[in-house]
Amino acid sequence: MLLKINTRTKKTAFTLIELLVVMSIISVLVGLMLPAVQKARGAVNRISCANSLKQVGLSMWLYHSTFDTLPATRVSDQGASWAVLILPNLEQENLYRKWDTSKTYYQQNQVARETGVKVMFCPERRSPAAAGVSIAGDVDTISKGQHVPGALSDYAVNMGTESKAATVGGATFFNNDGAFPSASGRGYNFNMIRDGLSNTLMA
Repeated sequence: MLLKINTRTKKTAFTLIELLVVMSIISVLVGLMLPAVQKARGAVNRISCANSLKQVGLSMWLYHSTFDTLPATRVSDQGASWAVLILPNLEQENLYRKWDTSKTYYQQNQVARETGVKVMFCPERRSPAAAGVSIAGDVDTISKGQHVPGALSDYAVNMGTESKAATVGGATFFNNDGAFPSASGRGYNFNMIRDGLSNTLMA
């Protein structure tokens, strides 16, 4: 008895035309999905940015709970700023210990000055690594020294409205009607904010 042998082989690969069609479909799908992915990423970054502000705000509350006052805008002329004072409440105790608050910014060591803190940046805008350090300003006006670079931040505190008084040497003065008085070495107690905390910008 003779057996009939099937000499036909099964098709095991795509033709060039089929591959091109599949690649075209994938390209169209990627093109349609990309805006949605970017929008979702932007939404995540905005949530992260709001969370950073929330952490800064909570650290201010913790500081107030400890010292019965908000941190000073600066502890002294050219001294450490509010951002340094709240570092322990941002789980940055090690970085805070590198600062000597009895000295000016220009007398701090390089690690203290140039170390960026992630929570001080909005990821929708940039990261500490992308921001780098300051490239202008930060000049010791007392000793007339050179520019001394330092870490940056995306956030600032509310020092109030700008004074219309004549400026001296290009400096800007404030009316001290914000949550943080520009006068060196002191901060406001919550009771001093007369129009209510819910109506006042902090950072």
